[in-house]
Amino acid sequence: MRRKIFIFTISILVLVSCSNKNTKLVTYGKEKEEIISGDTSEVKENKEVADFKSVNITSVSTVDIKIGPACSVSVDGQKAYVDAQHIFTDNGVLTVLFNSDNPVKRNTHLNITAPSLDAINLSRCGILTVHGNDINVKTFSLYLDKINIAKINSKIISDRTIIKTHNTMYSSIMTDCNDLLLSTSHIIHIQILGKVKHYKCFGGGKSKIDMKKT
Repeated sequence: MRRKIFIFTISILVLVSCSNKNTKLVTYGKEKEEIISGDTSEVKENKEVADFKSVNITSVSTVDIKIGPACSVSVDGQKAYVDAQHIFTDNGVLTVLFNSDNPVKRNTHLNITAPSLDAINLSRCGILTVHGNDINVKTFSLYLDKINIAKINSKIISDRTIIKTHNTMYSSIMTDCNDLLLSTSHIIHIQILGKVKHYKCFGGGKSKIDMKKT
C-alpha cells in the first residue's frame, strides 16, 4: 500500500512539473537551444527605449540597423519568442537578450534605427544588415561572434576602426579610416571595402581576408 502511495505521489509531482514548464531543451551538434511552446501568432512590437550610441545583441534571427532618424527599436516574430526578448538601454548601450541560459534565435527579427553608432556587438545571430547614412565617429568597434552573414553597407568613417570576428561565415564591411585593427578566427570569408591608411591583422585566416579599395 505504501509503495502504491509513493508511486502515485511521484507521478503527481512529475505531472505538475511538466505542466509548469513551457520550454523544451534541444541540442544541435554542440549547441543547445530552447524551444518555447506558447502563442505562435505573428506580432510586431515597438519598444520604448532611451537614446543609445552602441548595441549589444544576442540570439536574434535577423538584425536590421538603419543609420538615420531618432533611436527606435521594434521586434517581430512569434509572440512567445518576442515576449522572451529582454530589451533595455543603460549608459547609452542598447542591449537585447533572450531570457534563457540556452538562448535561441528562432522567429525573432530586430529592427533598429539610430542617428549614429560607435559600437556594434553581436553574438549568436543569423544575419546582420547595416544601411542608411554613413557612420562618422572617432573610433568604431565591431564585434561578431557566431554570425552567419554580416553586411555593413553604411560606410564607417573614423580615425580608427576595430573589427573582431569569431566563427563568422561571411562579412562585408565598408570603412574609410586611418587605422584598421582586424582580429579574426574561424572565419570563411571577410571583405573590407574602402580606404584604409594603416592596417594590422591579428589571429588566423589571413588568406580569407579580401581587401578592396573603393
